[in-house]
Amino acid sequence: NIQTDYFATIGRMENVSDIIPNDFALARGTSMATAFAGGSVLLLIQALTNDTWNAWQYSIANVLKVKQILLMTAWEIYKGPETGYIINRGGKDAVEGYGLIQVDAAVDAIKRILEINNSYLGYLSEDIFQKHVWAGKIYLRENNTYLFRLTVPTGADMDLYLWDKDPNEWGEPVLLAKSTRKGARDEYLAITPSESGYYYVTIKLISGEGEFNLTIINVKSDRIEDITISPASGS
Repeated sequence: NIQTDYFATIGRMENVSDIIPNDFALARGTSMATAFAGGSVLLLIQALTNDTWNAWQYSIANVLKVKQILLMTAWEIYKGPETGYIINRGGKDAVEGYGLIQVDAAVDAIKRILEINNSYLGYLSEDIFQKHVWAGKIYLRENNTYLFRLTVPTGADMDLYLWDKDPNEWGEPVLLAKSTRKGARDEYLAITPSESGYYYVTIKLISGEGEFNLTIINVKSDRIEDITISPASGS
């Protein structure tokens, strides 16, 4: 079993067992992180090239794209004294960066193509063997206004994020809009992009579990009322 002391300090409790008891160990540092991050990078390259490795063209732009996707789909788990005992909900902090790598969500961000005027169901859970982050990409046209609505299940806290199609010069994801209300409250965001292209959507679990419903619609700007948008525009 994994001892729960460490997880308690970051606000997460896990007790994982398998066939051979007590064969897990906690470890930290670059020796551990490099292996996991490197393996995740290979899986993303495989997804980006549709399993055709010779299609991969090494360039700084392609490397930064991989970094962007890994970071924006990470799961924030740390809420210790350095962050005021709260999860910063979409930001980068000095303890965990963007969070714990969720390679399944990173691959989904590449493979799952979302469509306008459709709804999507998904299930997120704090259980260590379940999904914690849901992701996909969607084509948005310039000067069109889009409304994203996340129906959050009772007893769960989930956040909704929309990311730019391109990273910044360091490969970090650029957050265009987010809805991060605390508790089991539905999330909304709207955006009018200044450029057409594929943008990324992520839904991240804060606590609890359950099935959510994400609806994406193309609307006229004058139909959007009483919705707080952060930032106000995708430009």
